[in-house]
Amino acid sequence: LISKNAKSFTLKDELARMMLEKFVGREPNTCDDEQLAERLAVLIVQHDHKTLNEELQLAEAHDLVDLTPYNALMRFTQSPVHKEREYLASQGLKPEALDTLWRLHFITALEKV
Repeated sequence: LISKNAKSFTLKDELARMMLEKFVGREPNTCDDEQLAERLAVLIVQHDHKTLNEELQLAEAHDLVDLTPYNALMRFTQSPVHKEREYLASQGLKPEALDTLWRLHFITALEKV
């Protein structure tokens, strides 16, 4: 059971990492998980938490940066900013890279069976 969970964790994080690398416009394996989570954290904090004081923004960003690629991506998809394609493109991102997110959900669901 532990081995199966470890494989599932690794697979979903690897797939999420690949999607995030495309999303931020990076070549495969050119940045680490923390850098990817950091990019998402900046987007989420600047968009969703701009009315919070700086200390609370930093706390939120810190929590986001500690997430695995899969969890960071899932957190991003819960944020309203993930639907703002024009804004994301204006930030140098490639929102179309997340158009196949359903595949990630499908594969992770199959892993649980």
